[in-house]
Amino acid sequence: MPKSKSLFRVSEKKGLPIGNLTSQIFANFYLRDFDNFITASGVYYGRYVDDMVLMHTKKDILLRVKRKISLFLADHFHLQLHPAKSILQHCTKGFAFTGAFILPWRLYAGRRLRHAFWEVVKKIPHLKNVLNVLNSYFGFLRHYRTLRLRLKGWNLINMWIDKVYLNNQAVCIFCL
Repeated sequence: MPKSKSLFRVSEKKGLPIGNLTSQIFANFYLRDFDNFITASGVYYGRYVDDMVLMHTKKDILLRVKRKISLFLADHFHLQLHPAKSILQHCTKGFAFTGAFILPWRLYAGRRLRHAFWEVVKKIPHLKNVLNVLNSYFGFLRHYRTLRLRLKGWNLINMWIDKVYLNNQAVCIFCL
């Protein structure tokens, strides 16, 4: 874990546990006024914990709202936007957000998810809980435009699995 994300290396009364349900609850409670502030600004706004996306048809409105956000965060929370992580671009170029790559009318699985899926597929002959792991990945990948990825993975898996049995009955475990 990077030092900047460790709770052991931040000053007292700062930080947020990563990957935890409490992080989501704390963020929603803590940033409620911030959410209301942005919603009133007239831009489309989406947030997951401390990641957010703003959209509008006019660039100048987005720039003005970004300045207001910077002031609001500094005044109310003593926080600042990360300068390298604020990106302004046309929506047709797409953007990464919470593990997905989002384009107009399309939603793709992010690189990390695709890479993790392939790592699991490679380990199939050695996994004991194959059903749980593969069901999890195939179910998660169904939410994105990943039919080719899932079919390619399924073809590799077929080399190792002819039929899957659960309680002496053949079962279908993958939903393509």
